[in-house]
Formats: sequence, structure tokens, C-alpha cells
Amino acid sequence: QVSQPEQTFLLHLRPSPPRCRPAPGWLHRPAFSRLAMDSLIGKFGKHMDNFKTTRKLLHKSGSGVSSVEASDLSEEEVRLRSELEWQTGLTEALASYSKSVAEAFQMLEVAHRRLLDAGIIDTGLDAESVQALARGCAQARRLAVDKANALREPIDQRRVRLAKCREDVKGFDIAWAEFKHYDDKLSVLKQEYQDALKQGRQERCEKFAAFSEAEAVDRNKAKKREAESVANEARARAEKSLRSVAAAHDTLCITAQDVFFNTAEAVQRLSSPSAAAPPPAKALEGALASQALTSPMLRAPP
Repeated sequence: QVSQPEQTFLLHLRPSPPRCRPAPGWLHRPAFSRLAMDSLIGKFGKHMDNFKTTRKLLHKSGSGVSSVEASDLSEEEVRLRSELEWQTGLTEALASYSKSVAEAFQMLEVAHRRLLDAGIIDTGLDAESVQALARGCAQARRLAVDKANALREPIDQRRVRLAKCREDVKGFDIAWAEFKHYDDKLSVLKQEYQDALKQGRQERCEKFAAFSEAEAVDRNKAKKREAESVANEARARAEKSLRSVAAAHDTLCITAQDVFFNTAEAVQRLSSPSAAAPPPAKALEGALASQALTSPMLRAPP
């Protein structure tokens, strides 16, 4: 038998139980090497850079800014896009110009009528001259307003065609940005595949190396082919729309010159209500048609 003091002493000699459970087996495995971790971070960074670049291109396309570089376009495509921008700008300028001119002559006629009502003839001015200017204001206003009204429908129709063309061009820009994304990404994945094979040779396990990298290359090749097909269809659609717009170059020139001569005639009517008018639009069309025989259909924007 063991006395009570001896039992107490022996209990103190027993080893104490572990304070925590042993760590799971996977924690006892060798940690990742610094080189492997740096490689993983580098791959992730490259993918994120490609993702950010592509989304930036798509964002620009969505805001109306062309995301296709001139080096990716043919000379014909660059010329047709320049023609689209020129026609868009001139169409908007003509719409604003005709409206502003009509409003200006209306305001001038109203202001002159107020002078007459206020008794400006009583200041000693020649009554016939004052009345002649009133008739000139009325005739100028009528010419400007009639031209603005006549121009409204053709301008609206042209705006619709130009907007449709810009949408087709925008669709190609987005599709091309997507194709370029997969093309650039494929180059990165191929390099990663080669690096993985090289590391496998060094570790004498080339047979099992770069398996995931090879799968990534195959997946991206399929996506690239699909994106390329979509981009080619969008490119053909955009080129067709651009050529349709370019074919209306001379018609827009006739409209612009007609508006200019109409304004010039309205100004002449202010001082000379019975002044001879410039050549009518039909004569102007004939003159431009004869010029078109000796000049290319699509002239460069001024």
C-alpha cells in the first residue's frame, strides 16, 4: 500500500496531457517554396492585367470611342471611317445652321416691325426705304424658314442612317476588342505552357508537367476562334454600312451648298427685295453632277 502523501507525489510525476490536438496531416507537408509562390503570383497578375485591358477597351467602345487601332484597319476602312465622321459633323452643323438662320431672320423681322410700330418713320427717314427693308426682312425670313422646314425631314433621315452605321462600327469595335483579348491571352498561356514544360524537365517529371497549362491553351484557342468568327461578321456588316454612307457624299454636298446659297439669297433680299436669286437647286445639282464625272465620288473632307 501507498500512503496518501506518496500518491500525491506520484501524481505530480506523471506527464501532463497534451494541451492541444496534433495538427492535421496537411499542415505537416512541406510549405510552398518562395519560387513557386512568386510564379503563382506572376501568373495571376498577368491574367488580371489582360482582364483589365480588355474591359477598358470594351468600356471605350461603349462610350463611342473607337477601340480599334489604325494599324488593325485597312486604308479603305480608315478612309470610310473618316468619311463617316465628316458626314456626321456636317449633318449636325447643317441642322443647327438652318435652324439658327431661320430664327435669326424671324427675330430681325419682329424687331423691324416693332420699330415701324414705334414710329421710326417720324424721325425723318424715307418711308419707302423703311418699307423696303420691312419687305426684305419678310422675304428673307420666308426663305430661311422654308429652307429649314424642307431640310428637317432629309436631315432626320440622314441622322438615322448615320446612327445605324455608327452602331455597326461600334459592334465591330467591341467584337474586335474581344478577339484581341483572347489573342493576347493565348500568347501568355503558350509562354506559361513552355515555362511549365521547362520546369518539368528540370524536375524530371516532364510527362506529368504543364497539364493544366495545356488545357488552358486549348480552351483559349476555341474561344479565340469563336471571337474571330464574330469579329469577321461584324467587320463585314460595318464595312457595308460605311460604304452606304460614303455613297451619299455628293448628295450631302448638294444639300450643304443649297443651304449656303439660300442664306446668301436671304441676305440679299434684306437690302434689295427684288434682287435676282442665285441659281436654283436643280441648276446646282446639274453643275455638281458634271463635276462628279471628273472627280472621285468620295472626296476627302475639307
